[in-house]
Amino acid sequence: MARWYGLQTIFFDWGGTLAGLGREADNWHYCAAKAAEMLLRELSWGTHAAAQVLTERFTQALRVAREDPECREVDTRSILAEWGEQLGLGPPQDWPIDRAFDAFWQAWVGALDPIEGAADALAELRRRGYRLGLVSNTAVPPEYAQRELERLGLAVSLDSCTLSSVVTRRKPHPLIYEAALASIYGRDAQPNLGSVLFVGDGPLHDVAGPQRLGMKTALVRYDGTTWSAEDLRQVEPDVRIDHVAQLLEILPPAAP
Repeated sequence: MARWYGLQTIFFDWGGTLAGLGREADNWHYCAAKAAEMLLRELSWGTHAAAQVLTERFTQALRVAREDPECREVDTRSILAEWGEQLGLGPPQDWPIDRAFDAFWQAWVGALDPIEGAADALAELRRRGYRLGLVSNTAVPPEYAQRELERLGLAVSLDSCTLSSVVTRRKPHPLIYEAALASIYGRDAQPNLGSVLFVGDGPLHDVAGPQRLGMKTALVRYDGTTWSAEDLRQVEPDVRIDHVAQLLEILPPAAP
């Protein structure tokens, strides 16, 4: 691959790009079970049926969010509040919703799989002078996301972390890209977007969306299950790579 000069900042997608998502879908029931166990143990109720209801509510909300034309992210606290109402607990101020929330997301930490070489590639890009940011579609609140990034060895190389759980809008909504840029350059800055590279495995989220704003893009080979062949045909990234470590072959030290 030819060397690619003039870049200063690199944004990365998370799931499928820097970490594997293979176990996450199966982990939602574990998260729900931990929330139910914490809450209902105090009330001496059975937890299995309650956990199943919460799992179904949460996974349905994830499906709706993925198809939402307004790109709204899942609101876990609202889902828990509705779940408590269904269990007959009344409004959330009448039961420990904060503890259920914490139990649910603590159980999520550890759900992602490291992609071999990804953390080392980010560390080397940072050594070469690039500013690095994460931009992720995730319902995970920031404090739990940070713990998982640390566990995966990614946090130490990142200058910023922009999550749809905080922005409340998912890629490809422009608000999340704008928030990511502001996290690196400041709210009122006017950066040269031609010096920004967006790296990810999502054709719409990580190529089409950033390209509309003027960023360069690198599409990482996907795992064969997430994106359709039609999705992939509809975009033209600046470069296609099999692994983020291939960026080290393309990128010299960052532009001053």
